[in-house]
Formats: sequence, structure tokens, C-alpha cells
Amino acid sequence: MARAEVAPSLAMPWSARLFDALPVSPAWAGAGISTLVLAAYFGVGAATGSLAASLFPVDSHMTMHYRITTVNALLLGFLPAAQVYLARWTRRHLDELSSLLPPDAGAGALEDAHRRRAGVFAGVIGCVTLPLMFMVLPTGSVLLESSYWTLTHAWDWFFVPVIGWLTGRFIHAVVVDAIGVSRLAVAIGSIDVFDQAPYAPFVRQGLLSALLAVIFLVIVLPLVGVKLISAESTAIAMVALIVTATAALLLPVGGIRDRIRQEKSVRLLAVRSAIRASDLAIREGRAAQDDVARLPGLLALETRIEGVREWPFDTGSLLRFGLYVALGLGSWLGGAAVERLLDYALR
Repeated sequence: MARAEVAPSLAMPWSARLFDALPVSPAWAGAGISTLVLAAYFGVGAATGSLAASLFPVDSHMTMHYRITTVNALLLGFLPAAQVYLARWTRRHLDELSSLLPPDAGAGALEDAHRRRAGVFAGVIGCVTLPLMFMVLPTGSVLLESSYWTLTHAWDWFFVPVIGWLTGRFIHAVVVDAIGVSRLAVAIGSIDVFDQAPYAPFVRQGLLSALLAVIFLVIVLPLVGVKLISAESTAIAMVALIVTATAALLLPVGGIRDRIRQEKSVRLLAVRSAIRASDLAIREGRAAQDDVARLPGLLALETRIEGVREWPFDTGSLLRFGLYVALGLGSWLGGAAVERLLDYALR
């Protein structure tokens, strides 16, 4: 299937079309969105006079709000950019796999996967769920008090449904793209268990999707321990992101893993049947010279087939995933160290 046949079957989200129209990369566009959100926050604060009152002196309460505001701004820039990168990477991996697929089967799989790509329902769920989840505050009914709704608090809450919408769509896109890519393995004609290089696009889809999920996790980690966010909400969010990262890594390779496993079983069955036949002929004294000569080769082939890895992750891909995990752990440890230093400086 040629590149031109693959591209039309992909339903691009509006953010992808918007980012494609910009003269800069999605990463720079996302950084620009984050910068504009932060500039608007401090601009409104300066215009209303609340900024000067909060900057001098900076106490631990305002430091917490600055942290929340910064995380929100980063998410508002990252999430649409991440979905654009995911769409582009998925399109590229589908193109790379096109040579392994019959044209009709590949096109059908792509259309079926990306008809559900809109993710509007997932966005609505995120838009509703995230505010409800973070309303579980340790301060009780503080949301009902008029004194709570200062500019700082209102600004933080204004973006929660927006971030929920973007998060829902992003997670939906990760899962749907992963399942769509995985299903293409069914259409591959024959599987070579000894040379798994042609199946690398499945692995790359998983690794790059997991990278986006890990970056998402890194961005939200500074919110851990924030007093306005309950421990229950934090735990739910962390578990959801970790599950998303794991699913992003494993789902795209699930289909090809099943095909490799099936092919491995078929080949082992055939080789062991040949081994039994040769062994029986030798024990019964009716073995020809060819039966005796091929038995060591059959035993060696059985050992090689048994050693075939069913998950198509090579050493390089495992090392890359290890680096992604180290990125998440390192950011968490670094964030904890910075928080300790800030607490000490503000005493």
C-alpha cells in the first residue's frame, strides 16, 4: 500500500490541522501556548494589583499557587502538541508497515481504527471527571465560601475542565492508535520469527507513545503534595498516568506478539514431529542415513525456535524504555529536592 493510500484514511484532529498551519514545530507551538498562558496570568495579576501583593513577600501558599499555575500552563501547551506528534508518528509507522500488508486489508483496518479517533466522548469525560476528582479537597466545603474565589484560585480552576478535555482526548488517541496499529498484525501474510526487524514500527509506536505519557507524568509530578489537591485525587491521577504509559508501550505490539507466538508454536510443532519421526526410525532400526544426519540439525533448530522472543523488543528498545522510566523517576526525585530547598528558604 503506497503512502498516498494510507494518509487519507487517517482522521486528523483539529489541533493537528492547526499546528500544521503554523510555521514552527509542534514543540515550539506548545511552548508558545504555555508562555502565553503564563504571560496572561501575570498580566491580569499586574492589571488588577493582585500580583504585587502576592510577590512581596512570596510565602509558601503563593509558591504552591505558582506551581499549580505553571503546571497548568505546561499541560495546556503539551497536550495538543503531544496529540499532533502522536498522529504524525502513527501515520509514519503505518506507512512503514504498508509493505507488509495487502492493500485492502490494511485500508480496512485503518479506517476502522480511526473512525473512532475523534475522541469527543473521551474529551467530555475528561472535562467532567477532572474537576470532580480535584474537588475532593482536604479543606472540606471551601469551594462554597465566597472568600475562596480570589483571582488566583479562580484562574487555577478555570483551566481544570480544559485540561480534562485535552487529557481525555490525548489518552483516547494513545489507546485507539495503539489498538489500530496492533490490529494490522493480523493482516500480515507470513511471519518470520528469526528476523523481527520488519516489525520494528510496532515497537516504535509503543516506545514513542510511552514517552509522551512519561512526559505527561513528569509535568504533573510537581503537583504531588500540593495542599489544595487531596491525596486521593493525586493517587488516582498518578495511577491513571502510569497505566496509560504501560498501555501505550504494550498495546501496539500485542498483535504482532500474538502472531509471533502462533508462528513459533506452529514451527515447534512441525520440528518436534520431525524429531519424533527420526528418533522412532532410529530406535526401530529402520532409519535411513538421511534420518540420522538430519537429527542434530532438527535438535538445533528446535533450540533456536524455542529461544525466539515473542515480544519484539530488542536490547536497544528496552534501554530506551529504561531511559524513559529514569526520566520520570529523576524528575520526581529532583522535584522533591527542589521542594525541600524552597521550604527551607521560606522558613
